[in-house]
Amino acid sequence: MPIYLDHNATTPLRAEVRAAMVAALDLWGNPSSIHGPGRQARDAVERARNAGGPTFIEAVCYRYRGHGGSGDDTRTGYRAQDERDAWDSLDPLSLHFQYLRGAGLLSDVDREEMRSEIMTEVLEAFDFASASPNPVEGDLYSHVYAE
Repeated sequence: MPIYLDHNATTPLRAEVRAAMVAALDLWGNPSSIHGPGRQARDAVERARNAGGPTFIEAVCYRYRGHGGSGDDTRTGYRAQDERDAWDSLDPLSLHFQYLRGAGLLSDVDREEMRSEIMTEVLEAFDFASASPNPVEGDLYSHVYAE
């Protein structure tokens, strides 16, 4: 049976789902852990497999850039620098690196080497795209639908 929600941005979706008697998880509770969401999702799957019913998982995240991705919102005054700094301190990737470094699994040198390799790959892809001919209108729907 479908559940229809009349949602607004001031009410977490999970609250409305719980009101419909469906289990709901909030991944917002520990935004700095990349391990927590996986554990919670596995728990939800296990619950469903044991006839516990469905689970709604609401994974709220912080948007670091504007919708256009064209820059840092602190420069435009859309958000304050202290807000951005607070969220930077909770960045899951940075915190996971700290975890890996602390566990002796990844060094600063390893991380920089990975960044360099990734940046090289991205720049090569950008150069390839820039040098490629523009698509023709006839290709607009190519490889979109199964034939």
